[in-house]
This record gives sequence, structure tokens and C-alpha cells, in this order.
Amino acid sequence: MQTLYRLPAALLSLLAASCATQDEPLLAPPVAAAAAATAGTVPVKEAVAKPAEVRVARNIASVPIAASSVEAAAAQFDRMRVSTFGSTEARFDASYKLRFFPGWCQITGTAVEATVTGALPQWSGAATADAAAVQRWDTLTAEVRGRIAGMERDVRAAAQEMSRLIEAMPAQRDCDAVKAEANRIIEAVKTRHLGAR
Repeated sequence: MQTLYRLPAALLSLLAASCATQDEPLLAPPVAAAAAATAGTVPVKEAVAKPAEVRVARNIASVPIAASSVEAAAAQFDRMRVSTFGSTEARFDASYKLRFFPGWCQITGTAVEATVTGALPQWSGAATADAAAVQRWDTLTAEVRGRIAGMERDVRAAAQEMSRLIEAMPAQRDCDAVKAEANRIIEAVKTRHLGAR
């Protein structure tokens, strides 16, 4: 049978005030919990880390190419190739929850959202064109479609790695250090997966 000890009222008030300002209830870190148990004080329940979330949004615009022939569509596409279809971008938003204790701070859950932005050409005449013309159009625009598909794969891999590395971060002395390390991880992973893109 476990014996619970009463804490002095002043200490209880201090703990209650500290809990009110935190993202999550005040929980002792593993080391502090073990020390508390051996000292015979009130047992503290450990927090269970929440699973990481990764979401990738696809913000790809379909840009119409109005032309009756594949030659005219190709000419229009070439004029727009760099200005409209030349860039694909990715944005990452990582959020996480922190568990506080005096002199100790740790991440308990993360969510990484990534958005891929770009544009794909859509030839309006493809529906009525013959198979050879459609094949030529698909070959002409394959580079744009391949770049966007590759970016989406890289972004998903980056978001998953960010989430894993942030979740695995050890506890730090204060939450500012935790946030700085999480931001460093985000930038390093972006550079590794996306380079200068």
C-alpha cells in the first residue's frame, strides 16, 4: 500500500500557480520523479508522448493553355515555361507542445505541416486531339509534372524527418533552448532535403 504525504500549503499554492501558466499540467521529469519517489513524497504520473503528425498539402494551380493544336499549345507553354511553371516552392510549419518543470523542458508532441506550391499546364485541346498530339503534349510537359512530384516526395520525407528528430530531442534546461534547437533542426532538414530549391 502506497502512502501519500501532504505537502505544505505554501508549496501547493506555488505549484498551482505554476501549472496555470503551462501548456500542459506540471509533471516532474523522469529524474525528478525518481528522486521524489525515493524521498517519500507525492508520486507523480508520467506523461505519455503524443504521436507526431505529418501533413502535406498540395497547392498546385492548373493553368489553362487555350490552343486548338499541339503546336500552338507548345508555343504558348514555352512562353510561360519560366515565368509561370518555372518554380515550385515548399513551406513548413512545425508546432509542438512543451512540458515544463523548473530547470527542465521537453517536447511532448509535434505536428509538421508542409505545403507544396506550383503550377501545371492544362491544354484545353487535349480532350479532342489525336493520340499522337496528346503524347507530344505529355512529353513536352513531363519535366514540370516530374519536378512537382519530386518536390512532393522530398517535402514529405523532410516533414517526416523533422517530426522524428524534434520528437527525439532530449530535455533541456529551459524552453528557449528547446525552441532554438527545434528551429535549427527544421532549417537543417529543409536544406538537406530541398537544397536551394
